[in-house]
Amino acid sequence: MFRLIPLLMASGLFAQEPTAVELKEEAAYRAEMLAKERAWITETISALDQANEFELMSLTTEGFVMQTHSCRGFCFQRWQVRGSAPIRAPFEVEAVRTELRRWLDGPAPNAIPLCFFPHHGARMRVADAVFDFVICYECKQMQVYRDFELGGRNAVHFESDRNALDRLLEAHRVEPTGLN
Repeated sequence: MFRLIPLLMASGLFAQEPTAVELKEEAAYRAEMLAKERAWITETISALDQANEFELMSLTTEGFVMQTHSCRGFCFQRWQVRGSAPIRAPFEVEAVRTELRRWLDGPAPNAIPLCFFPHHGARMRVADAVFDFVICYECKQMQVYRDFELGGRNAVHFESDRNALDRLLEAHRVEPTGLN
């Protein structure tokens, strides 16, 4: 319950001040989660540096059912795929790697995203692992999955360039979706 203390106090449902022990437990929990997130990001960046091909996807929110968080049709991490392109040429691989690295190097989000309706996805396979990147440029959030389990969420630096991914999709005759 101590992880909910700030929320409950702000809502007025929990009028009692947290004890020193509860505050210490909360701080320890946050430090542990931050350390896990940093280790996970370091591992993902290492894998990203080894990747020599990607599958880049144009995603749409059409067919997404908000109540069940499910998707109808061909889906990527519960979002409908409008089209996909294999990215194998070295200069294209480097463009995707650079953009994904901007996200991973970005600051951790300090709030829950307001929208998260992504329009870009990328998948890479490195050794025995599959990494999926689901990107929403509208709320500046990215979800990263390893072997189909959500591993983290990262904010984007504002110099992130969705146009780089859109140009790659267009070069492979896949129409980008989302912000214009």
